[in-house]
Amino acid sequence: YDYEDPYLRAIFGFIGVTDITFVDAENCAQGDEIVQASLALARQQIDMALAAEQLVPA
Repeated sequence: YDYEDPYLRAIFGFIGVTDITFVDAENCAQGDEIVQASLALARQQIDMALAAEQLVPA
């Protein structure tokens, strides 16, 4: 079960931030090759989220 997302949504919601997209980098306790693949997928998901919102990273 994912405990972090609901917790972070509650904390950010308390200060008024409600439009949140989470990107998970999974399998980070595995070997380097698996970690790199997971991070590449997370970066791809971030790029897709930014493109959908028409945002440009700083």
